[in-house]
Amino acid sequence: MRLPNGYGSVSRLTGNRRKPFRVRVTSHWEFVNGVAKQKFKVIGYFATKKEALAALAEYHKDPHDILATDVTFEDIYIKWSAEAFKEMSKANVSSLKSAYKRCEPVHKMKISDIKKAHLQAIMDSVAHMSAATSTKIKSVMNGVFQYCLENEILDKNPAEFVK
Repeated sequence: MRLPNGYGSVSRLTGNRRKPFRVRVTSHWEFVNGVAKQKFKVIGYFATKKEALAALAEYHKDPHDILATDVTFEDIYIKWSAEAFKEMSKANVSSLKSAYKRCEPVHKMKISDIKKAHLQAIMDSVAHMSAATSTKIKSVMNGVFQYCLENEILDKNPAEFVK
């Protein structure tokens, strides 16, 4: 059976394995020296082809559930800022970029692993700075997590409880 274009693939791996069927989808394309190279994200490994096809169909019902496990704070910030900075002044953009740098402890953390305690620790570390700095840092946090809510990557915004 042929799957639709862009849907993903199920392939059988060589050797004697307990779960020989791999399910993968295209995550993005990389351009190296003007040549496009397809990059994949493995969804999982399965014992039967039927299970693998069912997992691929389940993935397409809600792809963010699986992807949220690998998305970092930095990745979401890049996507959020690309949209949000279009409507802002240069001064506001500059101050938000500086505030983002203060969030460095969570840059490489998976977005689903970030808790209120992580964000509160960042706010506590800048408590001695001006109120404007704290406000901008909280704006970055709220913007990133609001983007996650709007795109159904997360179900909650831990930044809203940070003081």
